[in-house]
Amino acid sequence: MGDKKQPDANLKGTLFLVVVLGIFIIVVWSLVLNLYFDRF
Repeated sequence: MGDKKQPDANLKGTLFLVVVLGIFIIVVWSLVLNLYFDRF
């Protein structure tokens, strides 16, 4: 049961994807808010 390393690598890949997605969302949000506050 402890021989396979696939689930651990998969978990790391998923975590990396979530972090990248989170950063992307934060960047998009700041750009949108900047644009929104720039108009007023």
